[in-house]
Amino acid sequence: IEKSTPHLYLSTLPWLPKGLKISAAWMNSFPSTWILQEPIQDNSATRILHNIHCQYDATAVSVSHGGSIVAVGGDHRGNVHMYNIHTGNLVWESQLTEGDNLGTISKVAFSPTSDMLVCCHNAQSMISVWRPANNQTWTFQRQCDHGSAVCCLCFTRDGSLLATGCQDGLLHLWDVQTWTPKQDPIAGHEGPISCIAFSPNGMQIATGSSDKMVRLWNAGTGKSIGTPMACHEGVVGALAWSPDGSTLASGDEDGSIILWETETWCKRGRSLEHKRGRILFLAFTYANAQEPFLLSFNGFSDILLWNAVTGTIPRILFNGDAIHSWTTDFFLTHGGTHGIIATEDRVQIVDISLNAAGNPSASRQQQPVYSVEFSPDD
Repeated sequence: IEKSTPHLYLSTLPWLPKGLKISAAWMNSFPSTWILQEPIQDNSATRILHNIHCQYDATAVSVSHGGSIVAVGGDHRGNVHMYNIHTGNLVWESQLTEGDNLGTISKVAFSPTSDMLVCCHNAQSMISVWRPANNQTWTFQRQCDHGSAVCCLCFTRDGSLLATGCQDGLLHLWDVQTWTPKQDPIAGHEGPISCIAFSPNGMQIATGSSDKMVRLWNAGTGKSIGTPMACHEGVVGALAWSPDGSTLASGDEDGSIILWETETWCKRGRSLEHKRGRILFLAFTYANAQEPFLLSFNGFSDILLWNAVTGTIPRILFNGDAIHSWTTDFFLTHGGTHGIIATEDRVQIVDISLNAAGNPSASRQQQPVYSVEFSPDD
């Protein structure tokens, strides 16, 4: 290769060990060349920690505020099943009978400050509330009627307020202490509300809908903030605020993710494209102290970690091909190390910690890239 034309040096540099003379001689001349640090390996299948088989379709999952319990919904009567996240063992299940039929659960959410659980039911226009009792058991407390099927729900960070979105496009706010409406239902969407997210300070509510709009609301007054944001081509299925409240991310059924600057409510750069399937879940996280990342999950169970500033994908945390089933719901544990994936007949707990997912496959210097090449065996 030393006697070959110069462009061959560029095509081979990414694959050469740093200690070679060729690498040392030419790397300084091409500082923006990508360098392969290690072989790209897909170990997603080995990171499935627990494979919980269900006697029903698992339609919804959530994790307790303490991080040890996974709640699973899917039973046609509306029963809830609780599993230990570390062992995968069943801890508790409700015992609703045919006479108590609440209908299949579509969404579940634990309070962020207690083990209280709230469930949405497809067949009924209501939510059910389960209070924790002694010895890892829960008791049915009440149900709250909405007048229309409930599609999604979200707590404030302090757990004092619950927002629910309905099939008729109305947004409801509930005082969790009294389970009474905080105000009249909020109207604005022209289709069912599909996702809700409170701002970190709890003062604003973002909603996404099948009308392809993202809207903002004042949590105290219920009044609309600004104009509807209409950049999506499909149903908006996921929302997430950055921890500092400066960015709102929205994802749709076409796999597109949009980042919004909250000071101006303008779109930041180009849309991020997930490529495979609808976006079911979004969450901001930090891989280090300074650089913000956005975690996304789609209907094929792919879990990606995006650089929220540049829009690049530094890591694929989990390859959904290891699941072999259509996904219905996803939840990220509070520490960000485990993902809970609900599929047609099972719940899978996967390790998505950065150590398990591996280091980034490539690193680069901050200069323009002029050339890139694949190895012969890809």
